[in-house]
Amino acid sequence: MIGGQVLIIFVGGRAFSVVHIDGVQWAICVIVAAFALPSAIIIRCVPDEFVRKHWYNIVRVFSPLVRAVVGIIPRRNKEAHHQDDEEKGKAIEVRP
Repeated sequence: MIGGQVLIIFVGGRAFSVVHIDGVQWAICVIVAAFALPSAIIIRCVPDEFVRKHWYNIVRVFSPLVRAVVGIIPRRNKEAHHQDDEEKGKAIEVRP
């Protein structure tokens, strides 16, 4: 699977509209994958019944962490984004 993805990146650029990435971006991908794969295995080992039984406690423990992470992400100004969409729509109008 990983070999196929690397092959798509290096060979299938035009067919898949893929842009080459630099060394820093490769390092980020490898580091994220290094944490993602083991965590996925651990999650699959947890029985569904355990999660159903303790769901509210799990949410209560992890919700501050999620809020902290979401708080780091910059928010877009919805009004400015809406104005940009309107301006794009005006530029695309076709006149008879």
